[in-house]
Amino acid sequence: MIRKLAHIYKYQLSLRVKMLITHLILTLIPALLITIFAYNQMVSVTTNTTLHSLNTLADQTRTNIGSTINQLDSMADGICDNEFFSSYVYTSHPAQYENIYDLSNGLATLENILITCQNNPLVSNIRVYMDDAHIDVLRKYTSNPIFETLAPAQGTYWHGILSSTNSHALLCPPMYLSPTELKTLGTHAVIRRIRGMQTECYVVLYFNQSVIQPILLQDLPYNNSVIYITNSRNEIVASTNTMLSGTYYIPYDEITTRIPSTTRQTKLQFAGENVFCGCKIIPNTDWIMVSAVPESNLTSDGNQLVLQFLALYALVLIICVIICQALSASVTGRISEVADKMEQVRYSSLPQPLEVPQGSDEVCSLIDSYNYMTNEIQRLITEQQRTANELRHSEFHALQAQINPHFLYNTLDMINWMAKSGETQHISEAVNLLSRFYRITLSKGSSFITVREEIEHVTLYVQLQNMRFNDKLHFYVDVPDEMLDYRIPKLVFQPIVENSILHGILEKPIKEGNIVIMGWMEDETLVFVISDDGVGISPEKLRTILSGTGSSQHGSNIAISNTHKRIRLCYGDQYGLSYRSTPGCETEVEIRIPASSEQSSAMPLMLEHDSN
Repeated sequence: MIRKLAHIYKYQLSLRVKMLITHLILTLIPALLITIFAYNQMVSVTTNTTLHSLNTLADQTRTNIGSTINQLDSMADGICDNEFFSSYVYTSHPAQYENIYDLSNGLATLENILITCQNNPLVSNIRVYMDDAHIDVLRKYTSNPIFETLAPAQGTYWHGILSSTNSHALLCPPMYLSPTELKTLGTHAVIRRIRGMQTECYVVLYFNQSVIQPILLQDLPYNNSVIYITNSRNEIVASTNTMLSGTYYIPYDEITTRIPSTTRQTKLQFAGENVFCGCKIIPNTDWIMVSAVPESNLTSDGNQLVLQFLALYALVLIICVIICQALSASVTGRISEVADKMEQVRYSSLPQPLEVPQGSDEVCSLIDSYNYMTNEIQRLITEQQRTANELRHSEFHALQAQINPHFLYNTLDMINWMAKSGETQHISEAVNLLSRFYRITLSKGSSFITVREEIEHVTLYVQLQNMRFNDKLHFYVDVPDEMLDYRIPKLVFQPIVENSILHGILEKPIKEGNIVIMGWMEDETLVFVISDDGVGISPEKLRTILSGTGSSQHGSNIAISNTHKRIRLCYGDQYGLSYRSTPGCETEVEIRIPASSEQSSAMPLMLEHDSN
């Protein structure tokens, strides 16, 4: 593996990359060693600092919650200690209360105390539950809903606890209250029980979780940590996260055992996860506040510090790399320029020389040698192109020379046949047609003519053939006028029509048939289809007709092959002829030539010039 990496470094990396890697190694390795050495110490310092802060916050939270509960207890005690209220509750026969004046005045004073308490931001509602006899008397003097019969209280969990014990006070979590209380009065309650010989009364100050929740949240350092309060009955009184309080819950009786100190955090495990837990006893209650912070949160702070250090070092490293790049550019820049120019040879026909270097070092020598090599390559490529063009020019005219004598031979053979038959008038007409035919064929030395002239040319040919075969060749042309002025190589239609006559129609028993030339435009391409209803071409012969390798008793296959080669020679392999034939039925020849009103392609221009 090391040998392979060394090979890559030595032979496959650029000089600039090698220098960059070298500088990175020299700067990164010391940084990594320092980071590894300092990591544990950074994490330890961060963890201890955070735990100390958490403990300080927990003390403050405990104090705030204790102060809140003390205020509620004080208000409840103030109500119970009211002189009128305590004497009235202990009266066994409230209907015989001695002094009506005292009852009215005492009730007014009590209501003022209750309203004052209820207006306190900590209190959501107040209820005083008494037996029916006491409530009936009070209803004569007040309709205040604070005074209720015992009926709503009976059956609640808190009533069961107080009625079955000697306790006179209770701090209620949500699960002690009835659904009606939770919905309309509050989520928590401070309760006082007053019990006479034959009477029973409960003073209940309701308050909401929103009183405790903000205090707990002030102590919450991380999103995935939790603070919850539990009581002696192992019930969650309040929690910043119900799900996490269940995950990190410690039974009430085990809290002081598992967390022996209330002044520092203890590391515990929950489901294999290390968690720092702390506890605080809320004064004057049976509540214990437990905080749980996963160790990963604390180590993340240390990791964050390390990342900040690395980020700062990375910034310094980037600056160093920029400086190193600038310094190394004087060495590698010119070498890279030579390499880039040589790489461009892959995508361009000619290599491009560089500016003449200023200097006499090894790189300047390399650039000078490269420029010499570039000039030599350009000279050789230009010479090769000139030779290739001359070769294509010679090949084109050789192919055309094969076509023209071939047709002249067939035509003279027809005139000879007419002379033997004594058809003097037809001979004159045939000679006139042949003269016009060759006037177009010569085209003043041009190798390209318009579509209009090519159609006239092939029409003259068909007329000459009809003179020979008694007008049995029915010829039709359907080419749009807008195509007639485009220029194409001459002698394209005639060899195909000749092949249709000799190999198609004249092979039929009746020696008669139709030839149709159609044309249309496809984007920037001229498309012509020459079809006949002759005997068709067999699949075996169809495969060889364009290559010119097939045999024919009339010898016109070479003209078709040469026509196909000429078009491809001029315009490229995507153009030329294609055959489709159904034996015994028909044959279609499709011709595709790029549309041009001028000889715009390089090859036609060259041939046109050379022909002149």
